[in-house]
Amino acid sequence: MPQARPVPPLKVFLSYSHQDDELCRQFLEHLSQLEREGLIVPWSDQLLTAGEDWDGTINENLDSAHVIVLLVSRGFLASKYCNDVEMDRAMERDQKGEARVVPLILRPCDWKTSRFGRLQALPMRGKPVVDWKTRDHGFLDAVEGLRRLIQQICNPAPVPVRWLKRGCGVIRGRGQLVRFWRWRCWQAGGCGRRASATCRKEWIC
Repeated sequence: MPQARPVPPLKVFLSYSHQDDELCRQFLEHLSQLEREGLIVPWSDQLLTAGEDWDGTINENLDSAHVIVLLVSRGFLASKYCNDVEMDRAMERDQKGEARVVPLILRPCDWKTSRFGRLQALPMRGKPVVDWKTRDHGFLDAVEGLRRLIQQICNPAPVPVRWLKRGCGVIRGRGQLVRFWRWRCWQAGGCGRRASATCRKEWIC
């Protein structure tokens, strides 16, 4: 029996070195739109609170994540915890088909010969975020790639969409008056965009 596809929001776990705290924070900010649309729920250990069992909480979130993003840098490759704990579990779940592991290259480093070197990396062609015109450009490319992955994982389970009637109009055609309703698409979180070729519904009345 085929495994049921997950329904958004997907849990996204970020594995990173604390040398890259600032870059991780910036990436979380770039993920905010995906979160607002109801596509993901991101988690990193930056969300740990005082007195919390950090090891147990990290393992719990790592084991329940649909997507595990490795924020790769020299610090990440040098970290025993990132490699011997988080990456071990991440690659194990990836091989079992329980989660998708996505390397996101933050800084230039010798990552292509690592255990995850066979995986398609973000941003495009594995170009490190810090080597883009700005870091924002690099993170944007990575987020767009992550959005495509989420759509692939969830298809054919679409993001919940509701339609709201936004008013009617009258057009002339072939000597007749045709009244039609215009609709606007409201996705999870409320995208509010106007009807388009792929997001349109009309009633002829």
